[in-house]
Amino acid sequence: MGKFNIYIIKLFIKNLIVSSLFIILLLVLSTAYGLNNLLGQYSYSSLDFSLLIWYGIVLGINPLMPIICAVATMMTIIILMRNNEILAYMNIGGSVFRIAIPLFCIGILFSCFIMYLEYKGIPNARVLREVKIGEIKGRSFSGEITGFRDTWLTGNDGIIVNIGIVDITSQVIHNVKEFITDNNNNIVKILSIEKIIRQDNRWIGENIISVDTTQNPPKKEYISTVVIDNKLWDMLLSLTSTDIKVFTPTELIIMVKILKEKGANATEYEMSFYYKISSACAVPILILFIFPVAINFSRNYSLMKNTAITFTFVVMFILSQQIGKSFGELGILHPILATFGPLCLFFILSMCLLIYRSRVN
Repeated sequence: MGKFNIYIIKLFIKNLIVSSLFIILLLVLSTAYGLNNLLGQYSYSSLDFSLLIWYGIVLGINPLMPIICAVATMMTIIILMRNNEILAYMNIGGSVFRIAIPLFCIGILFSCFIMYLEYKGIPNARVLREVKIGEIKGRSFSGEITGFRDTWLTGNDGIIVNIGIVDITSQVIHNVKEFITDNNNNIVKILSIEKIIRQDNRWIGENIISVDTTQNPPKKEYISTVVIDNKLWDMLLSLTSTDIKVFTPTELIIMVKILKEKGANATEYEMSFYYKISSACAVPILILFIFPVAINFSRNYSLMKNTAITFTFVVMFILSQQIGKSFGELGILHPILATFGPLCLFFILSMCLLIYRSRVN
């Protein structure tokens, strides 16, 4: 790697730190305002408040990573163009591709960091934040009951399931009803299970009432315990929430499996899963796209004009992702095409622009 590339990397990291600090400052202010409204009537120490702000930063910064990297790239190229350093480098035999490669590699590292936060950092920060808020409010935290309350799951297996409450703390599912249907979708049996608990890697149903609706009057049978072989309960208890906005990629995969096994539509969860991955992949592609856009060797070069044009293309990049996401959620496009299609398009445009910038000189 040449000295000029090392210089560009140092300049990029410097601008990245500056733009990150600015975004973090905004997150600190917004988080502090929200905490004051949430905990204004409770007493807490400055250390508790600082920890909650830190958790808020971890939870809020990940979606902003592409924007932070985009701003850092814009600042880097604008500084280099203002000082005519790229033009000088090109005149001595340098290549635009050689400048873009190290920045693209840094973008890949940031993609890995974003995915790490999605799988590890954000879930841990979310749990620790709830623990701390619970302590401040004067209640001990022993786990949360998931949002699976009065949840219905229907599928192609002829069984309709109604789940009362899923308690991930005690590993118990309460008030489960299974409606078993025949080929004509008529209910032939109803199973009412008071609770399902896990024992020795098995699921045990307790206090079961079985009602055979094919007889008149319906035949009712009481069963004390029964072994239930159903992976559905394992998957449900591995989820810590039903809010799609806070699902980790792993939890999204689990929800997709649950819905597909029951024959339900899983498009919303598939879109969220692929969008998390595509958002991470967007960082290096966005850097690669902005780099040639921000370069301008014209004699009529204007700093303000070039900045405005570059920012406009950044907005277009973000809008294309949102439009693709909307098409995927509406079922117009397959989730993979809806999320990764815009990235492929802008990657091709980036390569074309890099070739064009290389030939201009």
